[in-house]
Amino acid sequence: MIRLFIFIFTYLFAVSLSAQKDTAFIYTFGGDQDEQGRDIELTADSGFIMVGATSSFGNGNSDIYLVKVDSNIKYQWSRAIGHFHLEFGHAVKQTKDGGYVICGYSNSKGTGSYDGYLVRTDDTGAVVWEKYFGGFDWDKFYDVELTPDGGFMLVGETNSFGAGDADAWIVKTDSLGNLEWEKFLGGKKKDIPHALISTKDGNYAFCGENASKNDTTKGDAWLVKFDGTGKVVFDVVLLLPEYDVAYGITETFDSNFVMTGKTKSKNISIFDVLLTKFSITGKHMWTRFHGGADIGASNEEDEGRDILEYNDALLMIIGSTKTFTSNSIDDIYSLRVDQNGNWQPQSSSLGNVKVDKGFGVSKDKYGSIMAFGSSASFQQNYSNMVLYRLDSVTGITPHDTVESFTDDLQKALSNSFYNTPEELRIHPNPVKNTLYFSTSSNKKTTRVSIFNGAGVLKGKVELNNNQLNVESWNPG
Repeated sequence: MIRLFIFIFTYLFAVSLSAQKDTAFIYTFGGDQDEQGRDIELTADSGFIMVGATSSFGNGNSDIYLVKVDSNIKYQWSRAIGHFHLEFGHAVKQTKDGGYVICGYSNSKGTGSYDGYLVRTDDTGAVVWEKYFGGFDWDKFYDVELTPDGGFMLVGETNSFGAGDADAWIVKTDSLGNLEWEKFLGGKKKDIPHALISTKDGNYAFCGENASKNDTTKGDAWLVKFDGTGKVVFDVVLLLPEYDVAYGITETFDSNFVMTGKTKSKNISIFDVLLTKFSITGKHMWTRFHGGADIGASNEEDEGRDILEYNDALLMIIGSTKTFTSNSIDDIYSLRVDQNGNWQPQSSSLGNVKVDKGFGVSKDKYGSIMAFGSSASFQQNYSNMVLYRLDSVTGITPHDTVESFTDDLQKALSNSFYNTPEELRIHPNPVKNTLYFSTSSNKKTTRVSIFNGAGVLKGKVELNNNQLNVESWNPG
């Protein structure tokens, strides 16, 4: 018997889904220019807050774009936050009073080319205060956590201070955003944190990339744990032969750390998804690679950007893939692995004919996975923020819908660009002889890409009358 892992591409769909039978609902946010999505967080009312950047709204070339939806992903409000040049939002957290804190960077004000930018808003997204941090060079914040005293812990990169090219920058503020202390970690080369978490024992941990510890590589995936005063508990790197970086981190049920990112240590010339686990004391436990099989195939590149522990059996990674697409252009990658990092067949490629990239992952109160990022597939010339809701881990019949939300005081996008929602049917699966494809409107399915259980592309075939004969195929 053959169990197929199939990505279906037809001319009428706005999303390509694997035959793992997820349901994806698609929501786009923005205007008629460019939007980028970076972070999504569950809010106290079971809705979501999303942050990134917008060129459609606001005062400058780019402003922070803050979007709030309810528990049914219905648009509630959005805000463009910034001044006359560029502002970019990288991370957002809801505060105890129902407002929000956003970190990123700005070159509108401050003292340098770019400065770390910290913004506090009320529960409607209206700015309460804003703060700038840094020196005369490039300084950027990438993530923020709330502290027990009502203040904020931030990480980012600084080129103004520290020992070298770029250094890790840890900043602690009070509840009003006033600087309490800052610390710098790194050497003479590029050392950058990308994501920060609060740990169960009351400390903090960040992941990133470090090029100073190991002179034989361009950079290593980096993990640092520190306490509330900035004192380092441990500082370790993943020693692999090529360039590796960690973008996302989670603390697992056993109080250890799993990081995701990208690596060239498997295929040398291309990036694969990196997954690595370290113990609570900073000891390496295991490392896994997920991605394309062809060495030197530049069109097979994959990366993980954010990671969520779904339960004590499953981890969810959101990133980007060129391997599991029809045209070697980035799609959002929803990668599911067990607690040992082993690939699970419900993994999906989400996107269409243009560049789609995943940056954030969350989970709603029903257990649905929220894959968040940027997509150029739903507007002719620019990107929108995009949110995919994957309704089930175990899987049901795939179909898709698209809803577009814009600032209600701005020009709305025309719905005429969007493709008609369709339901895909694939049966039987597993299959012995012939696999049949159909859609709710009886449109023709023209081409399928076949993957094995390890996620390796086995081939692309054209269909004849919506069916595929597999009698001569080997099992697997």
